[in-house]
Amino acid sequence: MTKKLCWGTIVAIAVAAPVQADHWQFSYTGFYHEETATWLPDLTITGKFWATDSDKNGIISRDELRSLEFSNYPIPLPNGCNPGIDWCDVYKFNYSVPGGLVFDASYRYSDDFRGYGYRWISGEVFGYSYDNLIGHHESRTLLMNEMTIFTISPIPEPATGMLAGGGALLLGGLHILRRIRNVKHKRPFYVS
Repeated sequence: MTKKLCWGTIVAIAVAAPVQADHWQFSYTGFYHEETATWLPDLTITGKFWATDSDKNGIISRDELRSLEFSNYPIPLPNGCNPGIDWCDVYKFNYSVPGGLVFDASYRYSDDFRGYGYRWISGEVFGYSYDNLIGHHESRTLLMNEMTIFTISPIPEPATGMLAGGGALLLGGLHILRRIRNVKHKRPFYVS
């Protein structure tokens, strides 16, 4: 009886233990292209962020943000831009399950021949501009509206999955051992 109680307690703790994510991915699908005045229902722009809710209040603020990435351009915090990047910043950031994701961020790169940059305000606009030495300029402004679909999901740490898998294997192995032990201790039945 004591063994069953101990194993039941261990399983209950393992199942009830909250898993804290530190990595989320999000996407917006469906944009109004301002320059061409067209709706792009299949266009999806994705992003990721890494953060730690250090004060455990359920809200991730800019101070708790470690990195924000959009369109494969990371903005690591608090150290700032990666080498070779002219300018990047996250002006505003806030995430909670009931409040959603709110951010304003930009990124700019240039060299002797070209320059490009991004500006993303969550739920409002994603902008892109490109210039080169021979005078070519291109810009793209994608506006979000009530038809834009937003999704966000935490990405569990690999260790969490391995721990859950290991626990399931352990419980399965214990169950098999118990059945083998029960079979060995049963007395054979003889008909006379």
